Amino acid sequence: MIYISRCPLRLSLLGGTSDLDWFVNDNGRGFTIGCSIALYSRVITSFSSRSDSGILNYSSREIYHDVDNITHPIIRETLKALEIKKTIELCSFGEKESGQGLGSSSSFTVALLSSLSKLTGKSFSNIELAHLASEVEITRLNYPIGRQDQYHCALGGVNFIEFRKNGRIKSHLYQNIASGIRKYLNDSYLLNLGIKRSASTTLQKLKDSNESHKRIQGILEDTDSFIDHAKNASINDIELFLEESLTKTWNKKKALTGVYNEKLSNAEKFIQKCNFKILKLIGAGGGGYFLIKYKGKNFEKDRGMLEEANLYLQKIILDEEGCVSCEI
Repeated sequence: MIYISRCPLRLSLLGGTSDLDWFVNDNGRGFTIGCSIALYSRVITSFSSRSDSGILNYSSREIYHDVDNITHPIIRETLKALEIKKTIELCSFGEKESGQGLGSSSSFTVALLSSLSKLTGKSFSNIELAHLASEVEITRLNYPIGRQDQYHCALGGVNFIEFRKNGRIKSHLYQNIASGIRKYLNDSYLLNLGIKRSASTTLQKLKDSNESHKRIQGILEDTDSFIDHAKNASINDIELFLEESLTKTWNKKKALTGVYNEKLSNAEKFIQKCNFKILKLIGAGGGGYFLIKYKGKNFEKDRGMLEEANLYLQKIILDEEGCVSCEI
């Protein structure tokens, strides 16, 4: 049997950094709003035809004889978490978006867990896959990341996730707000800055900063305020509230340690000259993608200015399915 799994990447909108375990444990809760987008990690698995060795093809190629000796940390710890001792063959491929702030690592982990669980006859819901992926990355590997990526990748659509202590979460349903967010994003863009960074490095600096807790608390309060204002509002008003909240939280996030730098500042100034409004930086900070909205009168001319600087717009397309798997 061969199983292939596909998991979308994610777009974080509001509340990011309040999903970090150390903040949730200190504060009691975190809350994020985000969505799955139509960029994907794909993982194919089968049992190996050889009992003494397995083959792993990702950005590198490994032949392994013992799980403990696998170089790729996520593959190694996922096999351990699922207690898979029989050797496997694996192939993964994606959108080459690693280090760009779209949750590619967590997307890969969810897809890997989904494919391997199907291979071994286990059945997990997507919310269970998200929890398992969080445990692999955060508990087993001690990555200093939050838990929003795994859920926003795995679940599909627009999600409102509340984080509690000990890795517990609650998924909220705000259909009217989700409709407003979908409408707003339909006319928004991602802009790849071409600046890669390590989310783990950025988030570790954040944890070590004495000012972080207060600033993240402000970001969480802005997210809660958006929900309060938007839950009984019209679609048009939700769009207005969302843009105001995105801009407000981005200005607060800039002040967090390791998020903003001179390259981002220069890029932001140039993009604004091209009549695009910066709504926020996607991901932990330091580089990646800007979420932007056009505010000018000659879109083709202004897009051309961006492209002359090797900056290319990417239309946002939401994924509504989340992680899916099938036997081939």
